[in-house]
Parts: sequence; structure tokens; C-alpha cells
Amino acid sequence: MKKLNKFLLLLICMMICISCGSVFAGSQRMRSIDYQAYIRENGDVDVVESWHIWVEGTNTLFKTFEIDSSKYTEITNVKVKEISDNGQAKAFRDVGEWQYTVEKDGYYGEIYEGNFEIGWYAGLGNSSDTRKYEISYTIKDGIKKGADCAEFYWQFIGDDNGVPVEKITGTIHLPEKAKDKDDIKVWGHTEGLNGEIYATALNKIEFEGWNLDIRTMFEVRTLFPTKMISENCKRYVKAYLLDDVVREETEWAEEANRRRDEAKFISQTLPFLFAFIPTLGSGITLFKAISRNRRIYREAKKKYVPSQEIEYYREFPREHASPIEANALVKNSFDKLASGEFGNLFSSILLSLQLKGAIEIKEEGWDTEIVIKAGVNPHLDRMERDVKYFLDSVEKKYEKITTKTIEKYMKKEYRSALSLKDDFTSNAKSALRTANLYEGMQPEEAELKNGCMYAVFGFSWIYIFPIVFGFSIAGDGGLGMMGVIILALIAGYIYEPYSRKKAKKAISPLSQNGLDEQEKWRAFKKFMEEYTLLHEREVQEVVIWEKYLVYATAFGTAKTVLKQLKINMPEVYDSLENMNSPALRMGSYNFDNAFTDGLLKAQRAYSAAIAATSSSSDYSSSYSSGGGGGGGFSGGGGGRRWPEAAWVVVN
Repeated sequence: MKKLNKFLLLLICMMICISCGSVFAGSQRMRSIDYQAYIRENGDVDVVESWHIWVEGTNTLFKTFEIDSSKYTEITNVKVKEISDNGQAKAFRDVGEWQYTVEKDGYYGEIYEGNFEIGWYAGLGNSSDTRKYEISYTIKDGIKKGADCAEFYWQFIGDDNGVPVEKITGTIHLPEKAKDKDDIKVWGHTEGLNGEIYATALNKIEFEGWNLDIRTMFEVRTLFPTKMISENCKRYVKAYLLDDVVREETEWAEEANRRRDEAKFISQTLPFLFAFIPTLGSGITLFKAISRNRRIYREAKKKYVPSQEIEYYREFPREHASPIEANALVKNSFDKLASGEFGNLFSSILLSLQLKGAIEIKEEGWDTEIVIKAGVNPHLDRMERDVKYFLDSVEKKYEKITTKTIEKYMKKEYRSALSLKDDFTSNAKSALRTANLYEGMQPEEAELKNGCMYAVFGFSWIYIFPIVFGFSIAGDGGLGMMGVIILALIAGYIYEPYSRKKAKKAISPLSQNGLDEQEKWRAFKKFMEEYTLLHEREVQEVVIWEKYLVYATAFGTAKTVLKQLKINMPEVYDSLENMNSPALRMGSYNFDNAFTDGLLKAQRAYSAAIAATSSSSDYSSSYSSGGGGGGGFSGGGGGRRWPEAAWVVVN
């Protein structure tokens, strides 16, 4: 694991270094290139190439021609010019020899390593720029003259080309006009079939191509009347060319159509397969997770149930249970308090402290005052001690403890209130665990958690990306997104029960004793709420109702219980009110608003501090550059006999 972490750290550092610097490494991209080819009566072809090219980290540009005496005799009359943005041409000078790094404003046209090469000065070894060049040359004896027609077959861009090309245009000018366009036959060859060629006039052929990758050739073939070429043409043959060329081109066209149909089928089918396989895999994974989790739920529902169901329970389920423990069992919530619970629990502890004689709750004008009794030390549980300590802090700050001073203290000393809230939860869980009522994560819960992770993994980025990508390539991205949404809903069905509701209902963290006591507390809560509705009302002792109200306050039902008592058992209510009128008001009081208000103010202050810190940060970046290297655009050399693909014949 340590080795893996070191490797990942090294990889991240390398990526940061790459992203923070820009290093010129010698590269070019052809924005556009135009060819003007002029066929002469003697069989020579004059070519003018116009380059619009982006160059980076390159001192010398070059292009090569494969030497083949069966296609042409030689390349002559080489000239190179640089064209400025305003159209001015600057002629380069012939340096007379091959050079690795061509002298400034120089060029050469020489045989090098078995090819004829034209190279010229770029001067961008340590920089980058977009340049325009004009390269002209003559293809000696580039026309083949037959008995029935003449042929010009030329590879303008070779398959050893190292520069991607965005756009290609060109025009072939015949020596004279043909009598009819049917006398002119044209074909174009390139791998991606991304080009067009037409005889646009009786003496002119135009072609166009686009988006050529590196190592992708681009060639043109045309037949025209043989009488346009003189008899002294060096590449003259007595054979008839038309039928053989048409047959050859037809075979290539049929092969190209077959490959095009196959490519179309693959492009339409493969993406769906590419998307369907992960979709199927994700679906199978999710289905297995659903089945697995449903089995866990069924078994858990049978296992985690109380020994018997109880509708009403009159006795205290556990004599010395704190109201916070009882609330946790009733609400089945052991990790955090829900909104509105803190105030109820705080008030219930105050009532409990009064019952034990630790404090006295009395009237103070329109307010309620709490007096800590000196010299009285009853047995208090940890949560009661925490609240008593909190009251001491309020008294030290404001000299008197009332509902108003408690509210002020909670708003200003929100950390103290937040700490008390957290202690309520942690202490309740600890007390329940000590009483052997709480066990924590059960084996089924751990198994369910792993099952949910298994389901989420089944619908992870491993599956999402190929699903969306595959359908998008196939031209139906909406279907892919619909599939993702459906699978996401299914995955949500797997994860949501565990994380929120169903897992808590199906798998309890309580022991069997805990489940039995939980059932009693729930029945006890129902007994207090519906006591006045029962036919047999045996509990009349005021002292018992005082303790009942401690728990009713914790459950948030004190007002309901008191209202029922006042209507249906006025004698019990009057006795309670006469003895503990201020305490009854305290039991109905909720401190949540004060606590929440203080906490929100703290959160806003914290967010403002973070924003201020972020805005003051200062970031800087640096760049480095290097140079050297060469590159070039290679092409020419005569026609390929087995092109990658062919266009259809256009007359």
C-alpha cells in the first residue's frame, strides 16, 4: 500500500509539472494546403503548393518525394517563398546542398537517403507561429501517354506524412480543352473517403479533402484525351489504358464501398454493444444486490422484534432510566438528535433535577427562575450533572438563572450548548450499552452495508461512462442518459433503505433486552397520551404524574398530556398546578430556538471567515520553454497501386 501511495504521489507530481509548464517539442499542423498543377504538352507537370501551417519548435521544414523512374524522371525548378500576411512574397535562396538546419532564408532541393527532398528555413526552434509558404517545382515526365488516353496519377500527400492536415484543395489544369466532359475521367484516393473530385470545366479538374491524420495519403488520378500530349512524350506506351484503369478503379470502388458498409455497420452496432454490455453488467449487479438485500431485510424483520407486543404500559420500564435514554429508545435514534429534540430533553432534565431536589423552579414576575439549592447533593446521573454544570455557567455570567438568561447564554455561548447536545447523544448511547441494551452495528447491518456498496459499485463510473459514451457515438445519447437515470433510480432504491429508513426499521442496534424495553417505552408513551381515554384510570397519585411529565417532556408530548388531564382529570391537574405551576410551564418550554439561532450565527461567521481567507490568497504560475528539433511535411512520389480506399468515378 505504501508503494502504491508513493507511485500515485509521483504520478500526481509529474502531472502538476506538466500542467505548470509549456515546453516546445517540435510540431506542426497544416491549416490548409492548396495545389495548382499545370500539365504541359511535353508531359511535364508544374506544381505550386501554397501552405498555411502552424509551426512550433521547428527550425527546418521539408517535404520528400519517393524516387520512382516508372512514375517520373526527376523533380526540377524548385523554388521556395515565404508569403507575409499582406500577400508580399519573399523568395528564399538556394543553399545548394542538403542541410539539417537550413541557413536563414535558404532552401535546398536535393537527394537525401534515397528520396528527393525539399527543405527550407523556418527559424522557430524556440517559438511558434503560423506561416505561409509557396513551394514550386516541376515533375519531369509526370504524364503517361497511351494509345487511347493520357494519365496523370499523383500522390500529393504520402502515407509517411507527419503533419495533420485540416483542409486540402487543388486544381489540375489540362494543356487544352476537351471536346466533352465525358472525355475526362477522375478518381481520388484517401483512407477516410473524406474528399471530393470533379471535372469542373473542359480543361480543369478540382479536388478537395479535409481532416487528414498523419500517415494518411491523398492521391488523384485522371484520364484525359491522349492528343493533348505530344508524340515525343518520354512515357509513351502503345497499349490502351482506359479499360484497365476503369476496371481497376471499379474494383477499388467496390472494395471501398464494402469497407464503408462494414464501417457503417460497426459504427452503428459497436457503440450499442459497447453500451449494452456495461448496462447488462450493471443491471445484473444491481439485481443481485436487490435480491441479497431483500433476503437480509426479511431475515432481520423476523429476528429484531420484541418478545411480545404491548399496547399500553403503566409502570416505568426502568426505574432509573434518564429521559434522554427513554427518548432514544422511543425514537430509535442513537447517533444524533432530530431538530426540536434538544429543547425538550433540556427541559425534561430540569424537571428531573427539581424532583431530586437539586434545583427549585419558581416564578419570577413574568418569567420562570431556577435556583440551585446549596448543600443539597442528591444522586445525579451524568446527564443531570452536565445540565447542572451548564446552569452554574449561566448563573456565573448573569447572576440569575431564568428562561431568558438561559436563552441569552445559548445564543452567545453556542459552543457550550452544542457540547451539551452532543453529550446527550453520546451519554445516552453509553448508558444503554452499559445496561446491555445497546449492541451497535449488527452482523446483518454490516452485511447490508457491504451489499449496498456492492450495488453502488455496480452502478459506478465504470459503467456510467461506457453507457453514455456508447449511446452518444451511436447517435442516441438521450437513450443512454435515460438508461443511466433508470439505473441510478434502481441504485438509489438499493442505497436509500440502508442509509435512511428501512435499515433502521429492519435491523436494530439493540439487544433482545433492548428491544423488549423499547417496546415498553413506546407503550408507556402511548399510555400517557391516551390515559384519559381509557376506561380504567388507576393512576391518581400526583407524585407519579410528576415523574410521568419528566418523560412526557422528553418525548415532546407534555402539552398534550396536560391538556388531557385538565379536561378529563381536573383534580389531578389542579394538584399538579398548585404544587408545581412554574415547573409545568418549564415542561412546556422549548429552548431550541435560542440554541438554533446561536448556532446559525456561528455558522455564518465561520463562512465569512473562510471567504475572507480565500480572497486574500495569492496564486502565481510560471512557464518555461525549450527548443530544437525538426519536422516536416512529406508527400509526392507517384501513384500508389493499392490505395487504402477509393472514391467513386466522377465524369
